[in-house]
Amino acid sequence: MDGIIGCAAQNGCPGQSQTDIDCIYACSKDPAGLQACARKNGMAGIGALDGCASPLWSPGAMCHAEGAGCGIKL
Repeated sequence: MDGIIGCAAQNGCPGQSQTDIDCIYACSKDPAGLQACARKNGMAGIGALDGCASPLWSPGAMCHAEGAGCGIKL
């Protein structure tokens, strides 16, 4: 995730990326509840990041390799 979000941050989506990073950091304080916390508090941020960065994640685009390198299908 760091590589995917970091690539988006460096290529036109810094604000949207920082929102997601802040949410993940806050939710990671309770590892058992991480997914529930992220769903509850991070969906708007995830949607904003996806709206901004989805062209970067398309096959052959600048950030595609970060996700493909760890088996994430974007």
